[in-house]
Amino acid sequence: MRLIPVNHFDVDLFSIIETQKPNQSRVTMKEALGMDSSVKVTISEEGQRILSEEKGKHDFSQYEVKNPGEDDLTPKDVNVDGELMMEHYWAIGRAENKKSDNSEDYARAIMGGYEAVYHEIMKIHETGDREFSSLYGKGTVTLEEDLRALDLAFERKLGNMDAYIQSQQMRKVMGKVDLSIPKTPTYVPGIYDFRDPQYIEDMIEMMKRAKKEFEESYQSRGYQKFTGSNIISRIISENPEFSFKTKLLFFEVK
Repeated sequence: MRLIPVNHFDVDLFSIIETQKPNQSRVTMKEALGMDSSVKVTISEEGQRILSEEKGKHDFSQYEVKNPGEDDLTPKDVNVDGELMMEHYWAIGRAENKKSDNSEDYARAIMGGYEAVYHEIMKIHETGDREFSSLYGKGTVTLEEDLRALDLAFERKLGNMDAYIQSQQMRKVMGKVDLSIPKTPTYVPGIYDFRDPQYIEDMIEMMKRAKKEFEESYQSRGYQKFTGSNIISRIISENPEFSFKTKLLFFEVK
């Protein structure tokens, strides 16, 4: 997909900036400087010929500007991947089914949101391509384009998870309590080094695995609500060491 530059506008600052003195009529900047309000430029026939020859030597198609609303404008003409990705990213967030008090709850919420958006995309495309309005105009989006954008949105959610865990790890390293999380302990010396990149890597890999298993289940058995969140719960339960680290990070240790 090709990025079409946003239209720029020629701005005449002399027509915008005006000076005005008290009790005097408004005077334009051009008049104040004694300039003629109109400037004419004449190009000779020889100059026009040279300009035409030079233009023919260069490919300016990459700078082509299309006006929004043109009939022939489709998402394939513009860089809509980013817009599609953000559309699905926010949709996942809206579909997340609960407030997250720890990384495992957050993973279940993300998977719940992902499965809801995935199902909605599949339903919409049962009748073919869907309409899509971008900043550049209207067009159609294929199922493949929607799913690719959803993959990008999920990757962005994984980035959110990474940052969420890192911020909690730093709170624990600094010995601070996050009052927004119930029963959050301070640093527990001698038990666990909270600066643990492996914990983040394990969570990201488990979520990728859950996404893959959900998609396979959807294709083979159709949509069943809460499949995504149930899958990630099962995968996490298979890793008791990970769950122990979650308790150290997010819950009171007695």
